[in-house]
Amino acid sequence: MRRTELLQEVRQMRFEEAYGGWKRGKLTQEEAARILGVCDRTFRRYTQRFDDGGMEALLDKRITQASHRLAPVDEVVALADRYRKRGIFCSLYTDRGSHYWYTPEVGGKVDKENSTQFGRAMNQLGIEMIPAYSPEARGRSERMFGTHQDRLTKELALYGITDMEAANRYLEEVYLPAFNEEFSQPPLEEGSAFVPLIGANLNEILCEQHDRTVGGDNCVSFNGKKLQIPADKHRCHYVKANVRVHCYENDSMAVFHGPRRLADYDEDGKPVRDEKATASAQYPLRTGRPRKPNTSKTDFQRPNQKADNLFATKPDKSICS
Repeated sequence: MRRTELLQEVRQMRFEEAYGGWKRGKLTQEEAARILGVCDRTFRRYTQRFDDGGMEALLDKRITQASHRLAPVDEVVALADRYRKRGIFCSLYTDRGSHYWYTPEVGGKVDKENSTQFGRAMNQLGIEMIPAYSPEARGRSERMFGTHQDRLTKELALYGITDMEAANRYLEEVYLPAFNEEFSQPPLEEGSAFVPLIGANLNEILCEQHDRTVGGDNCVSFNGKKLQIPADKHRCHYVKANVRVHCYENDSMAVFHGPRRLADYDEDGKPVRDEKATASAQYPLRTGRPRKPNTSKTDFQRPNQKADNLFATKPDKSICS
């Protein structure tokens, strides 16, 4: 359980206690609000929500929602598939969404020094990101978005499609081919502007990367989990070392120290053993003194002949003359 979820349960327990005392007449609204650490007006709003919708009405819906500072999973998956099939492009024109850019002031310029997870991945791929400061700056894409939002919703309603799986299948098999056939134009020149992606591991780039410092117990704290770093031959320990935690699409994790991958973990933070390391642990190399040479009669030995007949130590006058 995450810390935010635990704190929400504690607040629920405190509210039930304060609400029950106020209902039974043992506490005034001021005293009940003081227990919760809120003002009287906030406590009255809490009681009204609780009477209308129960405890569900008091839950913080933001805890169950994905952070807007993280790149949407569907966009990351779509980009990964496009990179593998076509290659990478030179620049990407986007709006100033919080998952694309960090904007210190509302309506102001973006901060290109502090990258989001999406911006960091684009920098690793060498793709330039260009922020748009007005919808008119992206007029062609905005008009296309308007066309899709108008036509696609009407077609889905016409065919009675209501679930996500059927909508994606209709989009791939029917809508996109028909749209491209109607509006696509042949290019003026042959070839592709995409550059083949060679030598890059997309799984390590298109993931969440977080910097952490190893604690005194040789563990990394990440999202309420303790990631134990196993012993290796490179260092005695990694206490106070700066490491990097990669969080992948399937919620698995890995810890890196520079370019070196230290360990892999499942979604619960438990180490995932490497098969090669496990095999080497089951069959360790022999250590200790080297074996003495076998001097039994079965070994190959030189024939009992004179040395001059095998390897001459003096030049043969008959040969040299």
